Amino acid sequence: MANADLSDLLESMSLQELKSLIAARENYDRLQKKKTALEKELDAVNRNIDHLLAPLQRIVRVRPPSSGVPRRRTAQLSIEKLIIEMIRENQRPMTVNEIAHTLLNEKQYRTTSGNFKNQLRVLLYRNRKGLFKKTDAGTFDLAGDVSGAGKRKAVPRRKQGDPAEGKSGAAAGKEKVKD
Repeated sequence: MANADLSDLLESMSLQELKSLIAARENYDRLQKKKTALEKELDAVNRNIDHLLAPLQRIVRVRPPSSGVPRRRTAQLSIEKLIIEMIRENQRPMTVNEIAHTLLNEKQYRTTSGNFKNQLRVLLYRNRKGLFKKTDAGTFDLAGDVSGAGKRKAVPRRKQGDPAEGKSGAAAGKEKVKD
């Protein structure tokens, strides 16, 4: 069957068309050999480049580019300071859900936490800094010492030998006694 098709093709073509087909096939084979040789040469050049860059890669650590735009961190207040500010603004105790909603939506607090409400619960219930007090189940208010201005008043230091300082401590017990 294949032989019949080939013989039909050969009989239908002229001698000139057959010669041009043979020339095209020879040209195709020559280009394929050239392509193979160029690919081998390109591989050799790439190996040489890698060989030259190998010492540099050990010296300079190159970080792959992320998204193209360098990430820029912006400062944001701590969660504790934001919660204190919110409770002062509302002038009432707030639930954990209200605090979370206000932080995320109104205060635009950015977090990567998988469960931000649990993070807040842990922070408020542990209360390591003593900033909050629990008023009801899941409801928190400011502790007594935080509800004021939030800052301690600065007490001026007295200089040594200041007459207003008075005598105290060991100096008070060592007064000269006249006989």
